[in-house]
Amino acid sequence: MQQVTKSISRVALSISATLLPGAVFAAKIVPDCPQNGPCGYAELITMANNIISFLVLDISVPIATIAFVYAGFLYITSGGNEGQVSKAHEIFKKVIIGFIIAASAWLLVHMILTTLNVGTQYKTVVQ
Repeated sequence: MQQVTKSISRVALSISATLLPGAVFAAKIVPDCPQNGPCGYAELITMANNIISFLVLDISVPIATIAFVYAGFLYITSGGNEGQVSKAHEIFKKVIIGFIIAASAWLLVHMILTTLNVGTQYKTVVQ
């Protein structure tokens, strides 16, 4: 029982160490407004771009990595158990599909902003 507690503690520490830097950078999502007036369209576009970049780069990449590691662990420790092997394969498929969807959303937003010539005017704070 004590070994299980140590393993859970190690996993929790690894997840925290992976996601903590992303949480620190989350403070940079909201852009600074001009001193002489309220926030405008430029700050709205910058904030939308920062949110998408934060969600894709700082959140989904560590979560996908953790899911891949978990699926690999299941696959390696299956010991010939077909149930665990098929579960690991399903996790691999779902993570790949989810990451492709998240990356496509980021690419679509980036492409729209670049096409509208907004991507060159407004710098992201996250990147």
